[in-house]
Amino acid sequence: MKTLFILSWRNIWRKPARSGVLLAAITVGLWAGVVTVGMINGMMQQRVNYLIESEITHVQVHNPGFLSEGFARLYVPDG
Repeated sequence: MKTLFILSWRNIWRKPARSGVLLAAITVGLWAGVVTVGMINGMMQQRVNYLIESEITHVQVHNPGFLSEGFARLYVPDG
């Protein structure tokens, strides 16, 4: 196993330019993925906060059966 590891390590660095380009591509790809996930999480959190503050508000009043059923006929009378 040690011999196989030594041979593979030497083969990787036989062409240092190719190995460097590959390592750079992997690094840039991972960095771009982390940045994208962070931006998407931030945008989702911002959207949730916007909905709570402007559209949904902090309090919701439902008919007791509305959350389980979801039918529009389950409204609060004289709301």
